[in-house]
Amino acid sequence: MPRLISFIFLLFAPFFCAYANPLFEGFSAEYDVIRNDLNLGVTTRQLIKRDAQTLEFISNTKPEGFVALLVSDVFMERSVIQVGKHGIRPEQYTYQQSGGKTEKTFKADFDWSKQRLHRSTSKDAEPLPADTQDLLSFQLAILEGLYKGQRHFNFTIVDHKRVQQHRLDYAGMEKLPGSQGNLTVIRLDHQNSRKKDRFTFWCAEKFHYLPVMIQKLEHDGDVVLLKLRRFNGRRIDLSD
Repeated sequence: MPRLISFIFLLFAPFFCAYANPLFEGFSAEYDVIRNDLNLGVTTRQLIKRDAQTLEFISNTKPEGFVALLVSDVFMERSVIQVGKHGIRPEQYTYQQSGGKTEKTFKADFDWSKQRLHRSTSKDAEPLPADTQDLLSFQLAILEGLYKGQRHFNFTIVDHKRVQQHRLDYAGMEKLPGSQGNLTVIRLDHQNSRKKDRFTFWCAEKFHYLPVMIQKLEHDGDVVLLKLRRFNGRRIDLSD
């Protein structure tokens, strides 16, 4: 379960221009977390619009069903984000693992005025590149880009372990079957030269480019899947 949190990053942000996305006024979503066809748990997401330029994005992941009898770890992530002339910029990212044998906390502060990154795991401040995002805010940047027609993305992503370069590229349009008919989705393939793991994002046009599925193909062949099951209280049934 702890290995999964590093790729469970999701979802939306508002635009303050002609590209206003209706989802960015706030939303709630639930995703099944599946590993090799075994349902491990659920990830819940909530985006809250605090004011005209401030968003709070909260993610909680916990075990479910049989797995909950064996694993009690709960993972919480929170990102405070500013949206303005520079696009989407994280101000503070918090990560917490609790409820099990291991307790972990991590905090990152983004000082854009001085272009410095402060991580709780490092004594010294670090440079803050203009393309820096955290594990939650980078999802908002993807949606902003897709909504505007962008198809290739490069980010410096800060998580609770490291700071790394990531790239996502357009891999085509696909049809994703479901109980309510086919969803037209944009597929994005992820690349990270330092890791052999591969990620794929399927973002649905119908839901204003919400990622409805995220797949992680690990170097040993295991497959981890996040699949949307509920959006704003409505059940969503997808076939993978």
